[in-house]
Amino acid sequence: TIDSLKAVTVAANAENIYVLPNNSNILMAASQACEIVSEGDVNCYVIPSKSIIQGITSAIMFNPEESPEENFREMKSALKNVKTGEVTFAIRDTEINGLSIKKDDFMGISGKEIIFNGLDKFDIARKLIEYMVDEESSIITIFVGEDVTEEEQKSFAKEIRTTYDDFDIDIRKGNQPVYSF
Repeated sequence: TIDSLKAVTVAANAENIYVLPNNSNILMAASQACEIVSEGDVNCYVIPSKSIIQGITSAIMFNPEESPEENFREMKSALKNVKTGEVTFAIRDTEINGLSIKKDDFMGISGKEIIFNGLDKFDIARKLIEYMVDEESSIITIFVGEDVTEEEQKSFAKEIRTTYDDFDIDIRKGNQPVYSF
């Protein structure tokens, strides 16, 4: 990671670098790499994003007209406004959080906690969205996985837009494996 970051710094001839780890497991490594790179003439900032959604939200906040420090503050601050949920499937039977989960059940995960499980990925996605939306929410972004057909995506998008008609809804084909939504 450190060698890669140094190589990017040299290749980009950058004075300022913003690292978006998008994974809590590599935050420490990203921070260490940034410390080493910052020893030279480069300013390196780690935005502690823990998911791709947080990373995208943070990156959107970048303003080339602002100072590096102000961008760092704004990009980091944006993270607190993001809630992330995922719909995936169980690879084995288990009992967790009072849920009896069977292999191939779909699971709705909010943050790192399994909240719902069942046989229908769309039902789990609906429940998860309802669980996550609160009075502070205004935008719902959904990345649709590779296991959802174009027809299913259109139908689900129409339903979500109707149910949450006061929200900005953005539904995109992400084609991610393992995660339906």
